[in-house]
Amino acid sequence: MHDGLAHEIFEASPAPTLIVDDDLRLLQLNRAARTMLAPNGDATSLLMKHGGEALRCVHSYGPGGCGRQDACRDCGVRGSVRNALESGRVRRTRSFLRLRRDRGETEVCVLVSATRLVHGGPSHVLLTLEDVSDVQLKDVVIRAERALRLADERAAALARFPEENPEPVLRVRGDLTLLYALAVRRAGGAGLRAGSAGPGGAGAAGAGRGAPRARRAPLGRSRVRPVRGPGR
Repeated sequence: MHDGLAHEIFEASPAPTLIVDDDLRLLQLNRAARTMLAPNGDATSLLMKHGGEALRCVHSYGPGGCGRQDACRDCGVRGSVRNALESGRVRRTRSFLRLRRDRGETEVCVLVSATRLVHGGPSHVLLTLEDVSDVQLKDVVIRAERALRLADERAAALARFPEENPEPVLRVRGDLTLLYALAVRRAGGAGLRAGSAGPGGAGAAGAGRGAPRARRAPLGRSRVRPVRGPGR
């Protein structure tokens, strides 16, 4: 591909795109990246800066700057660059960055894409950083709604009459002796017999299909009585 055309494609990309070295120093920035990192339009001062410094990552203000803090070991951006250089494969991930802004610190979610470039010299990385914080918020809302719906369905299942409840209903004494069990029909499953004991409890263990079924009593009066174990 002609270098001029490649440059035009690089510049026209709507995603902030950078060319960086193995230590995340900025070598080139496209138009979208310059708009993101240098709102005044002067990106010359950003060249050869580390990515964290250009982004104003809170960790870049520590001793030694970007890449020299303990937190930098888990940096998703640095990890993507390192993986792209070592494997040669495209690396895509989401990373949360804590950045300094004029009004204080803020956390953003960026979609990171990194791929190795080999062009007559040391290998570099083509890196894109897309702010997807609004998409991340939408994902959180969707997960919360799904969890709430599952909780409602679970609550509805637990509110069934005993005979309709797919879960076993048991009544035990303090020593774990089983006094009452609602039989649950499951293929290949074994039931519990009243009078048996759970692990560590007193009484004889029993298994089989002889567990008594509970009957639905009229409102205001229960006709279900505890079933005592053998010998009681």
